[in-house]
Parts: sequence; structure tokens; C-alpha cells
Amino acid sequence: MGLRDWGEARPGDIESVWNFCEAYFQRNPYDSWFGRLNTLLGGLGVSYYDEFQPACHLDLVPYATANKWSALTKVERRGLGTIGTISLVQLLRASNLRLLILNGMSVVREFSNLLAIPLIAREIPSWTLANSRGGVKGYGYELRISRIHGKSLGREMMLLGYNHNIQSSFGVSKGVIAEITNWIAKRSEDIKL
Repeated sequence: MGLRDWGEARPGDIESVWNFCEAYFQRNPYDSWFGRLNTLLGGLGVSYYDEFQPACHLDLVPYATANKWSALTKVERRGLGTIGTISLVQLLRASNLRLLILNGMSVVREFSNLLAIPLIAREIPSWTLANSRGGVKGYGYELRISRIHGKSLGREMMLLGYNHNIQSSFGVSKGVIAEITNWIAKRSEDIKL
């Protein structure tokens, strides 16, 4: 768009960005990454690819980095997390989202740090991943929130998470994905999405 900063944006520019983001999954869906995550949404009746019952993908830090998150220093992650929190709270307040699904232990940990309180963990034996050392235990995380970093969201939201990173954890089987899918659907039955 040739803008040096957002202060130069005209209403048409903002609308162009909105339309570009809204069509993300129709334009270039990155199925190798999002396809497995989309499977988890099946029990909720929403999808990244459905314009009538859409799901929304959010990153805790909505800024691109040159290195993977795990390669950043603690100081860099904390700084990005601080400025990302401001954007996240504004975005959540402006939305009608009622459920956040946290994919993987690093996301659960970072979100817990944002809240400054731990999410309630429960071991779920059927989610255990087999490996040569006896397996990686599966955990589900849950919490209802109405504030992030002292800022009101204007409503209660449910957080559901799991410790396995669905796209990249070694040994995440279709059976484990089905178990997590069913758990998400059951735990969120009382939420109007």
C-alpha cells in the first residue's frame, strides 16, 4: 500500500486491509498448517473456510518476526508480548468471540503469563502420545475470564487449551485429534458462539 505508518491510511486503505484479511483462507489457506487445526473446530460447527460460520485465527503477537518464537530471547518475547497484549485486548473487546482455543503448551504458557494466573490443568490419559520414553502425557486447560492484564473484555470468555501442538508435535494421531475435538465441543456446549 506504500504507507509509512497507519496514520497515512485512508478509509479505503483500511477497508482493503480488512477485505484482504477476511479472504485469507479462501486466497491462500496454508492447509498444511491450518487444516489440522480446522479439524478441531468440527464439533463446534465453525470453520476457517466457511464464510457463514467462520472461525477466527489469532496470534498472541500479531507481528511478524524474522526468527521463530522459540529462537527469540526472553526479553524479545516479553517485549512482543507486552505490545501484542494491547492489540489482543482491543481486538477481543471489539469482537463477539466467546471461546478461545489455545494450541500447544507454549501458547497455553504465554496466555497464562498474560493473565498472570494459571489455567486449570487436567491430565487426559487418552491424549498421551507414544514415544520411546513411555509417552508424553496429554493435558487439557480451562479457564473463564473477563479481563486480560486488568483490562475488561466486556464479557466472559472461555479459554480451552491443550499441551500438544497439533501441527508439529511428533506422534499426534488422528485418534488424539478426535479426542481433543470431542473435548472442545463438550466443554463449550453452554457457550453461544
